[in-house]
Amino acid sequence: MKASRGLVLFVAAAVGTLLAHCGGTSDGGGGASSDAGPAPDAALGPTFHKDVEPIVQKHCTMCHTEGGIGPFSMQTYAAAKDYASAMASRTKDRTMPPWGAEETASCKPTHAFREDNRLSPAEIATLEAWSRAGAPEGDPKDAPAKVARDISSLPAKTDTLELSAYTMSSPTDVMRCFVVDPKLTATRYLNGYHVVPGALGVVHHALIYADPKRESLKKVQGGGDQYDCFGGPQFDSANLVGGWVPGSVPGELPPNVGTQMDAGTLFVVQVHYHAGGPGPREDKTKIELRFTDQKPEYYAKTRLIGNFRGAFGTTPGDGLQPGADGKVEFMIPPGAEGHEEVMRVTMPPALAAAGTVYLYGVGGHMHYIGVSEELRIKHVAPQNGAPADECLLGIPRWDFDWQRGFAYAAPIEQLPQVAAGDQITVKCGYNNSMSNPKMARVMRETGITAPQPVTLGESTLDEMCLGAFVFLAKVPF
Repeated sequence: MKASRGLVLFVAAAVGTLLAHCGGTSDGGGGASSDAGPAPDAALGPTFHKDVEPIVQKHCTMCHTEGGIGPFSMQTYAAAKDYASAMASRTKDRTMPPWGAEETASCKPTHAFREDNRLSPAEIATLEAWSRAGAPEGDPKDAPAKVARDISSLPAKTDTLELSAYTMSSPTDVMRCFVVDPKLTATRYLNGYHVVPGALGVVHHALIYADPKRESLKKVQGGGDQYDCFGGPQFDSANLVGGWVPGSVPGELPPNVGTQMDAGTLFVVQVHYHAGGPGPREDKTKIELRFTDQKPEYYAKTRLIGNFRGAFGTTPGDGLQPGADGKVEFMIPPGAEGHEEVMRVTMPPALAAAGTVYLYGVGGHMHYIGVSEELRIKHVAPQNGAPADECLLGIPRWDFDWQRGFAYAAPIEQLPQVAAGDQITVKCGYNNSMSNPKMARVMRETGITAPQPVTLGESTLDEMCLGAFVFLAKVPF
C-alpha cells in the first residue's frame, strides 16, 4: 500500500462505507454491567422495546448479533439487558458505535458525511436513562418493525467471485489477501460492489483492490491465490475499489458514475480475520460486483497521498515535511506521545485537463501507533463557498481496528472542488509509548519489551501516513 513520488497510486471507486458502523473492538471491549441498579420498572424511564430497541436496531445489531463480530448480541431484550451499563457508558464516551470522523477545534468540514452512524445526544441520553432505571423491558408490542432493507446482497449485480477457502486458527489477527480474476476481456465500468463473508464471526473487515498490471500474481507462491498482507496488498499498482464491515450496505455509486476497469484487471481482496472470534473456522468469502458497458457521465478515481520518505517533485516543499527538529525524516522516537508527521502534495498542472474535478470522499490510514489524522486542502481559487484553507476530514481518535472511508453527503455539483495548484496535506499523530493501549497490546503479542524507533513500512510495528481521496471528473484522468 505504498504511495511514492506524488500522486502515483490510483484507487478506483467511491470510498462509501469502508469500515465499521458499530459493535465492540477486536480485543473484546464492552462487558456486562456490574451495577444492576434498581429493579426494572417501566414507569421509571425508557423501556427496551419502545425506546431502546429502535436505537440498537438502527446503529448496533448489524454487528452485535449471534455469531457476529460484536462480542455480545443486542438482538433481544434477554441478550441486551445485562449490558445496559456498558451500552450507556460506551455510547456516552462515543467509542461506540465506531465512526472516527469528528469535528474538532482545527477541523470543521464544510459537508456532512453519508451513512453517519453516530448517535444523537437524545439517543445517548435514552440509553443512559434506560440503564439507570434498571433496564426495564416494557411491552413487547411496542417493539419496532424489523428493518426492511436487505443489505445482504448487491442489487442488480452482474458478477459474483468466490475467494478460495481459508481457515482462521491464529491466536492473533490475520490480514490475508486473495487474488480473483473477473475475466475482463474489454473495458467495463464498475458501479457497485459488496462483500459476502462466509464466516461472519471471524471476518472483521475486507478491502477490495484492483490490480490492473496483475502484479499480485508475483506475491502468491506455488501457483496459489492467497498470501499474508498486513498493511495493504503490497504492490505498487494496487487501486482500492471499496470495502466492507459487518453492517455495511452494498457500495453503490450514483447511476451516472463508474470506475473504469480495463481488460485483464485482477481483484485482490484483503480480509482481516478476527482473533477474538470463534475458531478455528473455515471462511469462503465472496465479492459481488456490478459492471456496466456504457461510459459514465462521471469517472471515479482515488489517489492515495502520503508515505513519503523525503521531499520531491517540481514544486518546492512537496513530500514529507520537516519535523520539529527541522529534519526531513520519518522517524517516531521511542516514548514519543505527541509526535507528528506531515505529507504535502501540490495538484499538478495536468489536472486542469480533466476540467472540473470534485472530491467525492476521503479516508485515512495508519497502523497501531497512530492516534490521529487530519486531511486539509488549500485552494488556489475556492469554489462552492469553500474556505481557502479547508479541512476535509478529522479523525482525532484513530483506531486501526475500525478504519473506514467517508463520502460527502452532497450532490456532485456541490462537492468540494480540487484544481491544479491546490495543496493537499496529510497530518498524522503518533503515540510510541506504553500509554498507547493498541501499541502495548501488539508489543505483548510480538514479544517486544520496550518501545523502538518507528519508520515507514508494512510490518505490525512500522507505520504509515496515508490519505485516500476519491475524485470525480467527466473525462478519464
